[in-house]
Amino acid sequence: MTIHRVLKAAKDHGLNPSHKSNRSILSPQLDQELLWSIPECERRNIPIVTGVTIWEKADAIREKLIVEKCHGLSSNITHGEASSVKIATLEKGQCDLRRITNSYARRDIFNMDEMAYYYYTTPSGSISAAGFSGRKTIKKRMTIAVACNADGSLELPLLFVGASRQPWCFLRESTSELGFDYSRNPKG
Repeated sequence: MTIHRVLKAAKDHGLNPSHKSNRSILSPQLDQELLWSIPECERRNIPIVTGVTIWEKADAIREKLIVEKCHGLSSNITHGEASSVKIATLEKGQCDLRRITNSYARRDIFNMDEMAYYYYTTPSGSISAAGFSGRKTIKKRMTIAVACNADGSLELPLLFVGASRQPWCFLRESTSELGFDYSRNPKG
């Protein structure tokens, strides 16, 4: 066996003499996409906050590859401060709300919720091959309101509240043509 064949065999089996251990790659497609995304983030000047960020990116790629769906796994995230609510206060509020809404038809009872989307916010730290300089926190946001009635027969159009009079992303089309309502508020 020649040196050329030994080196070629090592290359074919993924052996790397510069690494202490040579683990085989379980999912080449996942590995390839993950390694592509890190320099892409650096090219776009998007900071990668921690190693956890890389793990989350790997999880997103894994979901894209339908690994979790095949095994019936899902990620569950806790929201808000539900554990700090007093149950007695909650039950009293529910009874009061039922008493008030009993005189209305379900189609006449609406629920509206709003959320803020901070579309310019960047992380404060990064993992990268090259150094990053810090950035001032930009708090530009778009507020989105969602509403529907209790029986689900009527969903009101989304209401977007932003700071611009006519955002460039609307491409000179009216919001009614785009299928939602838009309002302007200097604070968004």
